[in-house]
Amino acid sequence: AYFIAKNKEFKMHQDKCANATAEVNKQKPVCRKDTRRHVAAKAACDVKQITLETAACNLAKKMSQTCHSFNGCYSSTKRGYIKAKPGIKKQARDRKGEWRVLMRVECLLDVFAADDGKVNETAIGVCKNTTHDTTHLDLVYPPIPPKEACKPMPPIPGSNAFKQVEYSSLPKNAEAADTAMCVVEAGGGIELGAPKGVPAAQCSMAGGGFLKAAADGSCLISDVDGKPVKVDYTKNMYTTYKFTMKFDGDPGNYNRMPLGGFMPCNVDRNSYRRGGSPQLNFFDR
Repeated sequence: AYFIAKNKEFKMHQDKCANATAEVNKQKPVCRKDTRRHVAAKAACDVKQITLETAACNLAKKMSQTCHSFNGCYSSTKRGYIKAKPGIKKQARDRKGEWRVLMRVECLLDVFAADDGKVNETAIGVCKNTTHDTTHLDLVYPPIPPKEACKPMPPIPGSNAFKQVEYSSLPKNAEAADTAMCVVEAGGGIELGAPKGVPAAQCSMAGGGFLKAAADGSCLISDVDGKPVKVDYTKNMYTTYKFTMKFDGDPGNYNRMPLGGFMPCNVDRNSYRRGGSPQLNFFDR
């Protein structure tokens, strides 16, 4: 009786297994079709993601380049205007003086012509004492308009802000592919941000997207998320840096200030103290 019961149980499980296997075999074509659709949809989504990130990166680059060009254009034009204004004012005064002399000479010539070259003291006195209007030679010196701030750059591909804005609503089983960091070349390589955990008194963000070091501190170059920028020196034979440094203060009094520098290698592994890392320094000498 025991073996009969076990045999019956075995056949029952065998039938269930056969039915389940048949159902699996039945679903295999459906699964293969769904898998092909999934692979195709993922490939299409990946292409759209690349298109989106390429467009967003190109926009960031263009905005950075435009802002960089605008700032340079504004500064150079402002300097040129300020430098040229005193000379133009002097030339305007000279032109007015020349105009008055010209009008007086014309008046005297008319007097001599009217009296056949005879001296008419009264008419000559009138020529000398006549005030000639020069308002038509007045120049308008418009005030220098304040420089407009560049529009804030949208989150760039590769940053946490970009992932949050663009991909946070995606289902967990349909996450976006890995995103490469967008290199905003004209802005100095990347969009900078203040390093995390750094005292603001020693390193902070300043106007124009610059990092500002103060109080004997230094700034570890970081991206918009505050993460340190790392360079693989072994990837290429040469590594090229492009960056802009600004120094606040009087550069002509030769008192060592302003001063600053750049450390290619951060051997101290410290985000804000100068430490003993090799440094390329610039001094007011």
